[in-house]
Amino acid sequence: MYKAVRTYTLLPGSSEEFLQRVQESFVPLISQLPGFIAYDTYRIGNDQVITISTFDTRAGAEESVLLALRWVQENSVELMQGLPRLIVGQMPTTSKPTHAPHAQQRQLEKALVLDLKFEVLHPSVLGKQAYTDPRVGEMVTAIRTFLTQMRADPARQDEVIYRFDRDIRPEEETKALYAADHVILIKRANSLVGYAEINRDTNAQLRRDRYEGDILVDPAAYQRDKEGHRVEKGIGEQALLEMRRQGRLLRIKDIELDVYLGNPPMHHFLDHLIATHRLPFTRQEMQYGRPLDSTYLLAC
Repeated sequence: MYKAVRTYTLLPGSSEEFLQRVQESFVPLISQLPGFIAYDTYRIGNDQVITISTFDTRAGAEESVLLALRWVQENSVELMQGLPRLIVGQMPTTSKPTHAPHAQQRQLEKALVLDLKFEVLHPSVLGKQAYTDPRVGEMVTAIRTFLTQMRADPARQDEVIYRFDRDIRPEEETKALYAADHVILIKRANSLVGYAEINRDTNAQLRRDRYEGDILVDPAAYQRDKEGHRVEKGIGEQALLEMRRQGRLLRIKDIELDVYLGNPPMHHFLDHLIATHRLPFTRQEMQYGRPLDSTYLLAC
């Protein structure tokens, strides 16, 4: 059996309200996941709640983590102080292992990355002062180095081209970050493994304002086995959930991600999320793009 442990830090005095919402709304959802066994909650002091969900597979426990992140965004974000701490682990067992026909397949299942941290900056609110702000400058330098390293690696450079729909010069491209509305740094073990942006776009062709989202995750951030196969997953999913959380905090209705025909990995990834209902995406034809270019709307 596997347990998914989530530690929530709440606004003082709101734990009772949070637990009531959990029992009324979240428990019926999580209990429908495949392999569900049990769900327990514990209140720690005045502002912390620990929830533990038990499943008979690791995949079920990890799916409950993504479900919980989304549920909190939609039902209790105003009660939270930041993101929950996440742990998924296997319970000790004294039973002998069984050699089921699907045992080999389970061994190849990827583990959900649980040690991500997000840092959000809002350069545009600083105006011209953003160009001399030390935190903004550090962010721009970090992303510039990140893009330069990826672009120089043949195994990773295509991801940069996919993100920008062309080859770029990182030192030139990152200048726009000083005026970006919202930049989300995706970190693992204090190293930058990706970043996302949310920018308000006054689009003359569409004759309306919109919020445009972009995301880039370094494939090298995932651990691999001796044969070079990826053994982890979930950085992109959690980064998009954080993008959505920021959108809700900003009272944005939708974040639009433009995905061009030349970026099949992102098409496949977002289509997969739509098919699995992990995120509320809808896909439509890009109104000002080329044939088969798409815009994915992430409902906040």
